[in-house]
Amino acid sequence: TKLVLRDFYKNHSFADKMVDKGFVIVDMPDTAVFEAFTFSNALDFEGILSKRAKRHFKEEVVPFCSKYNFSTKGVLTPEEVQAAYKLYANVKQNNLAINNFMYDKGLIEAMNKNPKWKFILAKDPVDNRLLGVVFCFRNRTNNSFNPVLIGMENLETDRLALYRQLLFQTILHAKKMNFKKIYFGVSATFEKKKFGARMISKEAYVQLKDQFVIDVLENFR
Repeated sequence: TKLVLRDFYKNHSFADKMVDKGFVIVDMPDTAVFEAFTFSNALDFEGILSKRAKRHFKEEVVPFCSKYNFSTKGVLTPEEVQAAYKLYANVKQNNLAINNFMYDKGLIEAMNKNPKWKFILAKDPVDNRLLGVVFCFRNRTNNSFNPVLIGMENLETDRLALYRQLLFQTILHAKKMNFKKIYFGVSATFEKKKFGARMISKEAYVQLKDQFVIDVLENFR
């Protein structure tokens, strides 16, 4: 019942033309993009951050770096696929900021067979249990590294600490592999901004196919 043209930059030159065609402009969530790869390694990463972000990094990121064992894999074992899907489902069920449908485990299995996907894993150093995973798509066409999905264990007070570590490890891996950009997507933009990501405002143009609905709504103005 609706025609939606989305992901245009805010105040795009198309905006006035679309309004003239009967479209309504709707704000979309900001999207986060990381491009600040001027640091050399993890030790001098904070050099790219603002004064406030540096304090956040020292207090809320650095103390937790050794709390998990991190690795990056191109192919997961069947047991890791099962655990990764469970962690993804856990996040999906608790993330109310993004309204989408639940993916089948077959999607994770397809990612695992495709060489363009990488998996950043965080494991418990005591029992080697998988606690977090980032599903990342490697796009060499535009030289970008793209964390598309994330999965995490419910760790109560440590949940946010793990999320920040996964963000940091994603940046470090992208740097190591000489990518020039990370598309971090939407949601949790405040946390991503503290890591030096740039926020980009987007908008969509929406038109109802049934104009009768609009006409009825006009009567209630």
